[in-house]
Amino acid sequence: VESVFHARESSGVWPVPKTKELSQFESPSKDTMRLLHHAFGRFGEAAELMTALLQTLRDGTFDETNYVEEMGDGNWYDPIALDVMGLGQECVDVANIAKLQLVRYRKGFNGDDATNRRLATEKEVIAFVIDFYRRQHQGGTATGIADLALARVSEHFGL
Repeated sequence: VESVFHARESSGVWPVPKTKELSQFESPSKDTMRLLHHAFGRFGEAAELMTALLQTLRDGTFDETNYVEEMGDGNWYDPIALDVMGLGQECVDVANIAKLQLVRYRKGFNGDDATNRRLATEKEVIAFVIDFYRRQHQGGTATGIADLALARVSEHFGL
């Protein structure tokens, strides 16, 4: 990360942009750095999960203990991003449920809907859920209102 933000020599993993291209990134905010920590941490743990599955493909054994450990390690990073955004996990879960059940797969999963997504509507629904949660619990994190949030999405979007 440091090489990306300060135009130091790259390790060869990806080319480092010229300093001129980095000017917008030279002084990332604390929140941006925390979101990067979240994203890179999640990415690293996803790689650990893939390594575990590759081992399963190689020898046919599944190390459930390791897999659960890596899942937990990945989940550890989510509260960092949630804190930066001032949201709770329930908001993220409800936004995803609304997107998938109320917009994308209203009649259940099918390949056409998976390919021909209504991205603008999905984004509107997610933004609506975020706003709903923020209005429900100003200055804190709202919880326990998933059903109400989904009902409001359905009403607002006629879904």
